[in-house]
Amino acid sequence: MKKAISLLTVAIMVIFTFALTVSAAGPAVIWDFTDSANALIYNADGTYLGSGTPNNINLAYDATEKCIKGEIIGGDPYFQMPLIDPTLQAESNAFIKVSYKILGATSPACSFYFTTDTISWSEDGSMQWAIDGDDEQWTEQIVDMSGSAGWAGLVDKLRYDPLSQGEDGQVIYIKYIAIFASEADATAFDFTAYKTPAAAETTAPAETTAAVETEAADTAANTTAPATTPAVQTADIFTVSIIVLSMASAAGVVLTKKSK
Repeated sequence: MKKAISLLTVAIMVIFTFALTVSAAGPAVIWDFTDSANALIYNADGTYLGSGTPNNINLAYDATEKCIKGEIIGGDPYFQMPLIDPTLQAESNAFIKVSYKILGATSPACSFYFTTDTISWSEDGSMQWAIDGDDEQWTEQIVDMSGSAGWAGLVDKLRYDPLSQGEDGQVIYIKYIAIFASEADATAFDFTAYKTPAAAETTAPAETTAAVETEAADTAANTTAPATTPAVQTADIFTVSIIVLSMASAAGVVLTKKSK
C-alpha cells in the first residue's frame, strides 16, 4: 500500500513538472513604439499607420524616452491603429496591455475605440478606463475589453484616446500596446524580455586551437544530430498525466492483491 501511495506521489510530481514547462502565450497583436525606424509610419497623405489622421495630438519619436511621444494640442486627442491582418477574434483576445507615462494629466479617463466586422466607429465600440498610474510615472495597465458589449466578432482597427478630456500642453509617452488572450498572459508579458534576444540564441565563441577544431570536426562527422524536441503543449500534459496516474493506480491494485 505504501508503494502505491509513493507511486501516486511521483505521478503528481510528474504532472507539476510538465505543467511548469508551459509558458504564458505572447501577445496576439502588438504595436511596438520603441523602434525609432518603425514607431511612426506615415503615408504620403499624412495618415498614421494607414488609418486616419491623429486628432489633436502631435506624434513624434522621442530619443530620450526611446518611444513615441504625443503632445496634446486640444480636446479629445486620439490616434488609430489598424491591424495588419484584421482577423483578430475579439472574444478570445479580450485583454489589452498598454505601457505609458503621462505628464500633466488632469483627467483620469482614457478610452479604446474599435471597429469590427459588424461595428463602425461609435460608442457601442468603445471601452473607457481610468488611469492607474501616478502622473509622470511609467505604468503598465491591463484593460479587459469584454466589459464592452461591442467587443465581438473580428476586430480590424483600434483607436487610443489617451486623455478623454485633453488639454494643451499635456504629454503622453507610449512604449507599446498589445492584445492578449487572457489576463494571465497579459500580466506575465515582459516587454524587456520580448525585445531582448534569448541567451540561448547567442552564438558560441569560435574555437581557437587547431587541434580542438579537428577533433570537433571528427566528432561531428560520426555523430548524428539529435532530433529537435517539440515544445510541450497543454494537451501533452493531460495525456502524460492520465498515463502516469493510470500506471500508479494499476500498481496500487497489484500491490493490494499481493498484500492479501
